[in-house]
Amino acid sequence: MDAKAFFNQHVIFRFEEFLAAAEKEDGLSVATANNVRTMLHRYCKNGKLLNVRKGLYVVVSSQTYQSNIINPFLVIGKATDDAVIAYHSALESHNIAYTDFNEHMYITCHQTSDFFFQNQQYHAIYHKEHDLNNIAKDGIETITVMGTGIRRTSLARTVVDVLNRPNVSGGWEEIVRSLDRVTSFDASFAISYALSLGRASIAAKLGYFLENQSQYFRVDSSILNQLLINIPKQPYYIDRSTIGKSIFFKKWQIIVPKYLHERQWEEPNELDD
Repeated sequence: MDAKAFFNQHVIFRFEEFLAAAEKEDGLSVATANNVRTMLHRYCKNGKLLNVRKGLYVVVSSQTYQSNIINPFLVIGKATDDAVIAYHSALESHNIAYTDFNEHMYITCHQTSDFFFQNQQYHAIYHKEHDLNNIAKDGIETITVMGTGIRRTSLARTVVDVLNRPNVSGGWEEIVRSLDRVTSFDASFAISYALSLGRASIAAKLGYFLENQSQYFRVDSSILNQLLINIPKQPYYIDRSTIGKSIFFKKWQIIVPKYLHERQWEEPNELDD
């Protein structure tokens, strides 16, 4: 196999991709996997490859490896064979994150462990029903980073996901500051995706968000009504840990910290001083 040609075409790759190329080019069988591992180990030892984690390699001589720092999006996108950049990392990928983090999130149907690489943490969010055969339905899109195709959640899905899982999205202040940077997205898809999750709380949070961003989105009331019939029957606190005043929005049965609603970016316990 012409490994050099493969490396010229793949700045980052998984073991199974290299093995498949070897099988196609040389007619190798799966039984030769150990030989391929030995080959890759040799390239790592002589400095041509860098082993990011088990089964994941970066070509050191490529444009990916600039100043010894590898683009984290490439690592996320190849972390598993079904990895999809999600949650706060998706906010960063869409260039709307208020803060860049050194912890990176991806969804996968594999129960795999977190890993550290170059002072960055990579955290897998397990989704049992994650299925790349339904990427359009599930709001997943493919982007190209340094010539490599990787997957991320669409902006519409990302909006819903971060509202649904603030614990892996940077917390509420980070979420609100980031979503304030959104000027347009597919609200209809966001609503249908939110409803597919079957959670009244996310229907309420998305409805509240869409109304408070109406200067950008101008969401038709008939669309919002799809969310209204699915909101909680009892008032729902989006953040029970908040210290300070909150505001109850009866229409959505949702209680929001005052400092978030009014974009008062001080510590919540300072607001009543």
